[in-house]
Amino acid sequence: MIDYTKCNMAAVIQRSYVCQPTLFVEALRVVAKTHYDYSHVTTSKHVAHIAANMAVELRRIATEVEQGCLEVTVLSSSELIQAFTVAAKLNCLPYDVQQDIAKRENLSLRA
Repeated sequence: MIDYTKCNMAAVIQRSYVCQPTLFVEALRVVAKTHYDYSHVTTSKHVAHIAANMAVELRRIATEVEQGCLEVTVLSSSELIQAFTVAAKLNCLPYDVQQDIAKRENLSLRA
């Protein structure tokens, strides 16, 4: 059981990794596809590059979860935020709780 008033982002990710691996992989891939699709329709090359990179990161994380070799401690800030956001939704965490957890790590989520 996780105390969401004290836990960090890695704990939320780890919970989905351990308790909901199939759902976690599927959700990571759905978000990756959304970023990939957006990278092909935006008119901004800069935004397209960012979205494409996010898609690559999420697909890599999904593959690591699927293979049972995800190491949350080595995720970059970008990867940590993305994986956390997906895991938090699977854990039905309200956005304000997600924000509180991210703030504990001096990170910011965008709505």
